[in-house]
Amino acid sequence: MASAAVPSSYPRSYFYFDACSQALTAQFTLPVDHHIDAQASSSLCSTGGHSKAHVEKFDDGKFISFALGDTEISAGYEDDEGSNDTEASATVQGLNILDVVEADLVVAKTYSEHPTKALEGSVSMKGCNLGNLRIHSYPVKMELNCDFFEGIQTFKQAQEAYLQKGDFWQIAKDPFQTGQDLEPQGDTGAFLCSLIKGKIQVSAPGVQTVGHAIIIPNFGTIYLAEMMISHAQRTFSMIRFNLDATVKVRGSDDVVPVKATGSVACGTTNGKQYPPR
Repeated sequence: MASAAVPSSYPRSYFYFDACSQALTAQFTLPVDHHIDAQASSSLCSTGGHSKAHVEKFDDGKFISFALGDTEISAGYEDDEGSNDTEASATVQGLNILDVVEADLVVAKTYSEHPTKALEGSVSMKGCNLGNLRIHSYPVKMELNCDFFEGIQTFKQAQEAYLQKGDFWQIAKDPFQTGQDLEPQGDTGAFLCSLIKGKIQVSAPGVQTVGHAIIIPNFGTIYLAEMMISHAQRTFSMIRFNLDATVKVRGSDDVVPVKATGSVACGTTNGKQYPPR
């Protein structure tokens, strides 16, 4: 049997979009093993389009709550620019974790432009925000460095900037301050870094800061404005937390151990062209 002829209108190349956003998600191992399913979760199919989600007055009944969570993603081909563009956002208002970490506003925003002839898209993080973040009611003072990362919108730019051993190298060489520098990254590698500029300041008793991390006694650790930069992809989390505490259950006299990991205002963005260039 003869094979069918491919129509002349059949696309010779195709862009696969890849984006998702969540207001909050978490996994507990103590006091019992359970998940908080992704709240206000939005995602796209490979053809792009539009997705949004909205959650009000979320409360797991024990440890975590927020007043409002919104996510929205839009993606498609822009004829004027000859580009496959993706805009993604996640917003959380009135966040409360263990009655220790609170924030009035947490916002993650990304905008990706991927020209059809480019090897990867350029990603902007302008618009991200951590509004009135507090620990034990003490304000956390920090500055986001979104403008700096306007100059590092692709993985290729990150690779080149890292080799120069300038400001980006200082940010990405050892984000957890372990004393071991990251080697220069090849095309399958990645850089983990933060939008935080300079040192985080917080006066809550016993609290320590290490890079973009805040270590809180009888709570655990939060990581602020964190992102992973890899080829054709950027993953972000405005607050990532590791809980390790013994706390009183809200509305009860019970005291229980709590261990959990999770993220607030998080997601990923970009996509890839097929066939690869």
